[in-house]
Amino acid sequence: MPVYLVVDTSAATAGCVTELENALRSLQTALSTSNEIAEAVRLSVIAYSDGADVVLPQTKVSWTTRMPDLRASAGCRYRPVFRRLLELVPQETERLKQQVSRVVRPVVFFLSVGQAEDGAEWPAVHTALMAHEFRPHVVACAIGEDRERTAGRIASRPELAVTAVDGADLGRSVVQFSVFTQQTVLNLVRGMLAGRMDLTLACPEGLTPVPAER
Repeated sequence: MPVYLVVDTSAATAGCVTELENALRSLQTALSTSNEIAEAVRLSVIAYSDGADVVLPQTKVSWTTRMPDLRASAGCRYRPVFRRLLELVPQETERLKQQVSRVVRPVVFFLSVGQAEDGAEWPAVHTALMAHEFRPHVVACAIGEDRERTAGRIASRPELAVTAVDGADLGRSVVQFSVFTQQTVLNLVRGMLAGRMDLTLACPEGLTPVPAER
């Protein structure tokens, strides 16, 4: 199962870079604990601010995998992220199909903290990604300003949008995103190994689903 973890490293995350890095290492631990789960997942990490960089190319995670260091920088644009996903997802899905007997639809976990500066530009690329034959599931978690609208626009389905609760501390929200991502990935993999693909979200304390009417 291809998993893409997209993390905001805009200036808005300057106070929680350590928590973001810990989130990556916690996911590494969760995946590495079971050989069966580690074999089933291929993880990529994309960090974005003004541009989008693949800081961990698609890999089978193990205890020896070197997780990337992150650095907050100026700018916050979504268009480069979706352009990169539109390029990577088809290429890597096709490659995986030649390596393993079964490849399920990729899943993207998108963490948004800062306000996108290209709000008029990124939706077109997002739409192209969602229309592609290998379109991924996109789970969106927004913990900055205008949270509900942001998560709702990014998620591939309304029920895949979650936000931080009102008044939540930013660093604490990143920790809860880490817990949320780990739980969702592990549940997905266990379901896949049992012959089903059941993408349902269970939010830990501090995160909440975006109301359906939004």
